[in-house]
Amino acid sequence: MALGLHSGTVTLHRTHDEWARAYDREAQRITAAIGPHILDICHVGSTAIDGVPAKPILDILVGVGSYEEATICIAPSRSSATCTVARPGSRGDTIS
Repeated sequence: MALGLHSGTVTLHRTHDEWARAYDREAQRITAAIGPHILDICHVGSTAIDGVPAKPILDILVGVGSYEEATICIAPSRSSATCTVARPGSRGDTIS
């Protein structure tokens, strides 16, 4: 099952086992790139919930110790992700 959607479209798909495997692969890639900064990494959003129809887009939350550490992690994470860096109490800055 392919992940992602064409720009301007929203479609829901039946739950798929590949989503969990795709998360595992991406979590390994993220850990290899920024592992020393990671406090926690989680598969979040509808693709993380078994049995729930979802947009085929992985949402991954990576916790780090500080805003400064988060900004260090942006460049190594850019190859296949959109990064949102948020200070506590803020809405975050999206960096594509």
